Amino acid sequence: MRIVIVNYAHRAEDRTPDAVVDAWPTLEGWAQGLREAGAEVAVVIGFVEDTMLRRQQVDYHFVSGSFAPHMSSWRWPRRLHRVVLDLSPDVVHLNGLIYGLQARSLRRQLPSPSILVAQHHGGLPATGWRRPRRRAETTRRQSAATVSGAP
Repeated sequence: MRIVIVNYAHRAEDRTPDAVVDAWPTLEGWAQGLREAGAEVAVVIGFVEDTMLRRQQVDYHFVSGSFAPHMSSWRWPRRLHRVVLDLSPDVVHLNGLIYGLQARSLRRQLPSPSILVAQHHGGLPATGWRRPRRRAETTRRQSAATVSGAP
């Protein structure tokens, strides 16, 4: 089974690939745990430059774009999605429910029967004009997650 973990953003203060991975010990632990369980694992992260890092038999693909270090909800990370698709994942684990439009776009591009799983680690709820849109995006994602493989 091939699993690709996707992070659209990184902390602005983390200026090297090693610093990005070191800043998220749970990301590295999760990837390593999946690998030890027998999965083939790759991590794709939005970054300020294109580069790659290999740690403990896990490849970390850093993809540059106008979205790094933080992606706005209206940005389309086409190059990052292309890297994910080129890895031919069976499962994509997406960190962050705040990227609903991007998740939906990626899900539509994944071949069937690939699965997209989105996980949110907290954060402040959307306010103002973003709140109704975020609620609608979350509802759509929850519905899609209920039916595995649904576009």
